[in-house]
Amino acid sequence: NEINQFLSYIEQYITDDAVVQKAITYAPTIILVFGSFLCLIALLGCCGACKESRCLLGTFFGVIFILFVAQCVVAGLALGDKADVSSEIKQIVNDNWSKLTEDQVASIENLFSCSGQTSCANAIEADFMALLSTAGIALFIVAGIQLVSIISACHLYVVVGNRQNAVYLDNVQKENRAYYAA
Repeated sequence: NEINQFLSYIEQYITDDAVVQKAITYAPTIILVFGSFLCLIALLGCCGACKESRCLLGTFFGVIFILFVAQCVVAGLALGDKADVSSEIKQIVNDNWSKLTEDQVASIENLFSCSGQTSCANAIEADFMALLSTAGIALFIVAGIQLVSIISACHLYVVVGNRQNAVYLDNVQKENRAYYAA
């Protein structure tokens, strides 16, 4: 019950901010579009491997490489200097503490095992920083998986290219033999 009150306060705080409200409204759509894009890229890589198409494999490699670099940058930011984020979180808690009811304060103190405004601001900040670190580590793990797919795409690209060159050279040799035999 107390947690629901705290969540309702947060919901009220979020609905007051138009930018956050728009982000929450459009977040599922953005996630679906991005997920569809990733499925399309995976399909591109699979088709490139099955059809032995250097064009598709090269495009797959390029897109995955761009995603890899972007993901490493975001993970680095998540794990990097968090002083600004930390101070901003404490500022938000301190600015809104006086607006909370006694039940909401008790709920927050119970939820975060803290007592008082300063202690709770520190506890909320510590929890958020731990989540941010976890997100950064998860992004690096996914980036590692992407690195494996990048290496695989490069290897397939080279193998397909060598096979196509061998077939081309074989055809040229057959044509030359036929030309000189005649």
